[in-house]
Amino acid sequence: MLFLAFITSRVPNEPLPTDLVFPKASKDFSTTGLRVSSTLQLHRMMTLASTIIVRELGTLPESAQKDVEGKLKLLFGIK
Repeated sequence: MLFLAFITSRVPNEPLPTDLVFPKASKDFSTTGLRVSSTLQLHRMMTLASTIIVRELGTLPESAQKDVEGKLKLLFGIK
């Protein structure tokens, strides 16, 4: 079972505190596999059986992993 967060190519003017924006101009953008600037929406997550995954698009840059951890703590009220 996997936990997935939604990604959208829509980058809001004022992202939510639990959103993580990946601008195309960032140095690690190429590792994401995304084509355009995008927003990871951590408030929109779901579970999925790993057998459904057909291929991997890219990887989350290491620099963003700590940001995600902090935003998930915020989302779930963990200190």
